[in-house]
Amino acid sequence: MSKFTTKTSGLLTSLDFKRAKNQVLYWLIFSLMALIAVICFFPPVWLFASSVKSLPELYSMNPTIWPKTWEFQKIIDVWKQLNFLKCYVNSLELAMGEIIFSLVFNSLFGFVLSQLKPKGTNFLMVLLLWTLLLPNTVNIVPVYMNIVNFPFLHINFSNTFFPMWFMAGANAFFTLIFKSFFDGIPRSLTEAAMLDGCSPLKIFFKIFLPLSKPVMFVITILALTQSWSNFFWPFMVLTNQDLYTVMIRVFTMIPSGNSGKGLAIDWQMLAIVYSMVPPVVVFLFLQKYIMQGGLTLGGIKG
Repeated sequence: MSKFTTKTSGLLTSLDFKRAKNQVLYWLIFSLMALIAVICFFPPVWLFASSVKSLPELYSMNPTIWPKTWEFQKIIDVWKQLNFLKCYVNSLELAMGEIIFSLVFNSLFGFVLSQLKPKGTNFLMVLLLWTLLLPNTVNIVPVYMNIVNFPFLHINFSNTFFPMWFMAGANAFFTLIFKSFFDGIPRSLTEAAMLDGCSPLKIFFKIFLPLSKPVMFVITILALTQSWSNFFWPFMVLTNQDLYTVMIRVFTMIPSGNSGKGLAIDWQMLAIVYSMVPPVVVFLFLQKYIMQGGLTLGGIKG
């Protein structure tokens, strides 16, 4: 007598697949997902294919998806002549600083609000929520004035990465994420550590920091993606071309005003491709952990 085995993993079992209604529904969902995948993948594929076309073919009235002649030399020319290696280094340096500031200062602030709860905690929570409700355009002028003339110290932080790092370390959204996560840790751990004579900093580094690895990974991914795609503040602060990030370099290639000065459209496309490569690589290698981090973030109680 042959053994009858069923598929138990997933939402549908082998018995479910035998029903005609479920098969139709499955193929409809599969077809829809395939269509969405094609829609999502077509723009970057077309962008790269067009960037290695010759200019006459690119401006042809009869456009083609794949180039008739692949001009791969452009990839090297754009990389070298526009010094994209330096831009990559600057963007990575900026991103690493933002990740460190985001993890250290926002986690400490979230720990204070969640566990220590000093006087004025409710007022600080109102301030945090208020900053989230404020439009970003409202902050532009006061923040920029503080950057070029830091209060009390009168230091000009323009042409440095410190302004972006400071803003990453004072991210209200990240602070609330950390606070929500720490709220789920039993307060008895904090009280027991205090009875043993541990200081608040020791409690944070010895107990809460090791337990917060999942949420720290989520914050790292969020800070990395935000930093890499950030254009406005680096463009406002960094006027020295040696400090240009990838996004600023891409912007400088676009014709501005009525002058029409700018690089050829194929070089602009290649620059956009260069700006897309790191996030794609990060997602391909870390997609498993990104999805796990998303589930962890979704499970944090509000």
